[in-house]
Amino acid sequence: MLRTRHHRKQQQAGFLMLELIAVLGLTAVLGVYASKEAIDKINSGRAEATGVYLSTLKDGLDKFLNLNAQALAMGSVVAGFSDPLAPTVDELRTAKYLAASFPLIDPMRRRQLITVDRSGCPGSTCSLTAYSYSHLPLTASCNGYATDGACAAAMGSIWHVQAEEIRSASQGYGATVTLLAPTRLRGSSCNYPTPGGAAPATYGVCTTRTAAIYSQFVRIRDDRDPDLQGDLSVVGKVKSGSLVSQSLSISNGPTETASINSGGDLTVKNGSGVPTAGISMSDGSGRTYGQVIKPTSVQVKGSSCTGANQQGDIAQDSTSQGLVMCIGGTWKGISPQKDAIAGGWCPQNGGVAWNAQDIALYCSGNQWVPLADRFGKKIFIESYSASNGTWIPKPACVSGTAGSMVILTPKNQSTDAVKLNHYATDYGWAWLVSVVDNLGAAAAGEAIAQTYCIY
Repeated sequence: MLRTRHHRKQQQAGFLMLELIAVLGLTAVLGVYASKEAIDKINSGRAEATGVYLSTLKDGLDKFLNLNAQALAMGSVVAGFSDPLAPTVDELRTAKYLAASFPLIDPMRRRQLITVDRSGCPGSTCSLTAYSYSHLPLTASCNGYATDGACAAAMGSIWHVQAEEIRSASQGYGATVTLLAPTRLRGSSCNYPTPGGAAPATYGVCTTRTAAIYSQFVRIRDDRDPDLQGDLSVVGKVKSGSLVSQSLSISNGPTETASINSGGDLTVKNGSGVPTAGISMSDGSGRTYGQVIKPTSVQVKGSSCTGANQQGDIAQDSTSQGLVMCIGGTWKGISPQKDAIAGGWCPQNGGVAWNAQDIALYCSGNQWVPLADRFGKKIFIESYSASNGTWIPKPACVSGTAGSMVILTPKNQSTDAVKLNHYATDYGWAWLVSVVDNLGAAAAGEAIAQTYCIY
């Protein structure tokens, strides 16, 4: 009986060992499966993150194409890019087409190389396409890493599935090189020859802009004439590097307050449309040219011109006697009245004005009188002591005179005649003095001869 029970115990122990081995084996299989599933989820997450990375890169490429379409179409230089047809992610960041924090490598440790393709440019059929592609195909591992963290060399199995996941996560703009088409980089929106001999599992993103899109809108730095057919309202400042080719009008509501025409005339008006302040034209010297200049300010001559007024300001004289200028802090007269009337009232004795014929008038007894009437019409030239038979030379009167004259005044004489005559006979170039009695006989004595020019 004892041997029988011992034998049974040995058999049971054998069965338990087999069951334990089976359980451990199953657990190992399940663990391997779970580990692979976890790794696949991690890789799928990285692929999805890479798709988001490419979508953001695509947005930056859109901005780059939109803002530089004209230069790219013409093959011109784009500031900040050494080669506008092969921009780098770093250049896009520096130019603010991408955020400054945008990574230089994607979550799969690949750099994105960018190419801009021009077709039919320049012209109405111009098409600009920007596409990126990974510098290495997607594989299971990397053989070393560059200083920026990018994969130095691809090794291990090729991850075709993850490459397709990246394309699918790029919102319809992703592209991959597949085994079915190893010479094409293609996707829903892309189909281009494989760039630079890229291998299968190379992935990227693309975007396209055509001239048809650009022609519908006015763009920044657009050099076309938009030929707008209606009004244009601008809240801020308007800056222009070109001249107005026709005319320019500025209005205060329905009232025009300023205008410039193609002839160079500038007219400035007040808020009611009255041209109280207007200029015809001016040059770089600061001079102002106009047919009529009318100061609207009225100032008192001799009063202070400090405060709002400045040295050199011109205003009307409060007495209507012309203009006054601010000189040394005081309003001083700079021009007399030009429409005074002889016999008319004048405000200040001693003042000078002109009538409509530009004849000078003088204020005497608060009445305008011709200035010539107050100063005579002759100017003394020379004085001589003359007796009967003396020749008196005529003075050399300048142009503008009306001739010359001589006046004889008795000096010293002695005669028994009833009367004595003094006169001068005009011989054209000189006068002959006669001092005679009533019988015409020469009389002793002298006279003072004074010569004058007549004006």
